[in-house]
Amino acid sequence: MLVSPVSKDRNARRGRVSGGFAKGYKLHAWATEDGRIPLWSVTPLNTGECPVAEQLCVRMPMLTDDALVLADTNYDSKDLHNLIASRNGRLLTPLKGMGQHPKTLRQMGPVRREALAVWRESESLAKLLLRRRIAVENIFSRICELSRLPAWARGRQRVTRWVGGILILYHARLQAGRAKKAEAA
Repeated sequence: MLVSPVSKDRNARRGRVSGGFAKGYKLHAWATEDGRIPLWSVTPLNTGECPVAEQLCVRMPMLTDDALVLADTNYDSKDLHNLIASRNGRLLTPLKGMGQHPKTLRQMGPVRREALAVWRESESLAKLLLRRRIAVENIFSRICELSRLPAWARGRQRVTRWVGGILILYHARLQAGRAKKAEAA
């Protein structure tokens, strides 16, 4: 969610976007398999993904046994693997590095070593599973349709309220679509 490069918004920060750098905010969201977003956070654009994901992880409910959490490469961290494992789940991401050195393998911890083993032993299965992340990208594309920041949404509090309203509308549209499908069936 970008603001003008000359905006006086004190909370917006410059960060990396497709094609360069811009000033604005970033939505971090935890999406479920059925398309809902139960946990989310708005941060300045320069905020890293892993620290926010760790904060969201602490707030998420316990997962069903053997739940699989899919994420992109930015989320491949030992701490996040461990946090998700503490909630009864496992994290699957494209790995940043295969960690061949014995010291690196020891430092990454047993949960991330499991993910490494999945990639070594069943790379085609891991790639197949990660294709399911397309559903998450579809969720974000639907939200982005609605999320152009209006001129009055400056400052982190106002942007957070705006995003909260957008997510309410998104969930209402999702529910209406499901009701329509159930009615047609």
